[in-house]
Amino acid sequence: MVDKTFNKRCTPTSPLPGPPHKSPRTQSPTPDAPGGAAITEKAMAEQTLEGSGPSEGPSLSPPGRRKSWRRSTIGRRSLPALTNPTRTLCRSISPSLPEQERLEKLMEASMKSRTCNQNGAVWLKRYAVEGQLSNFQQAESDSWEALLTKHRRKAEALASKVEQGQQSRVTLDPASLSQSSQWPLIQRKPDYHSLLSRQEPALHTIRLVIETQCKIVRKLLSIQEHSQLLVKETSGRLEAGFEDLSPDLIRNLVAVPLSSS
Repeated sequence: MVDKTFNKRCTPTSPLPGPPHKSPRTQSPTPDAPGGAAITEKAMAEQTLEGSGPSEGPSLSPPGRRKSWRRSTIGRRSLPALTNPTRTLCRSISPSLPEQERLEKLMEASMKSRTCNQNGAVWLKRYAVEGQLSNFQQAESDSWEALLTKHRRKAEALASKVEQGQQSRVTLDPASLSQSSQWPLIQRKPDYHSLLSRQEPALHTIRLVIETQCKIVRKLLSIQEHSQLLVKETSGRLEAGFEDLSPDLIRNLVAVPLSSS
């Protein structure tokens, strides 16, 4: 009876095919070890290969899967940290300074940074505008060049037709030769020669008036020059006459009261 009970306890209920399957542990890289990243990638690759191949042992339970997933995520690379603009601004400010001075330096650094960014944006916009202007100028130049080439070809064709007509002594209709879009405008322009011919009497009168005024101005200029010479000559004579007189006589003449008649 004892032997049967012992045999029942020792006999397993289900056959054990082998040792339980264990997930490979990935060693977390340390900042001091330079090859930590390579070891982690190698372990992850081995884990992937083992997971993709046929597993001989029994499947892991949900708690075991969670533990294996946690161990595998320990050595994964994390995303790079986002750049903090305030950290770059505060890097040059000493924490030992007073709060007011630190605030002033922070405001100054932020204003400088903003100014640099705005200057860069302004320069980029200026370059873009200059590029667009150059493109517009080039396009306009190309269009004018194409229009000039078109009119040159039309002029050459018209000249060849005129030459052929002169050689064959055939009268050509000007309306049939004028294929340009500017021909109606040229036909509607006024006759400036007839306008000038009708205004010839008025223009002749204006010309005579202008010539008369020029003669009067020349005469006035000559009178002015003659008057200046006469005044200069008279002043010289008076100066010479007063030099011969005595000063007492001059004082007496000046002191004589004027007669009120």
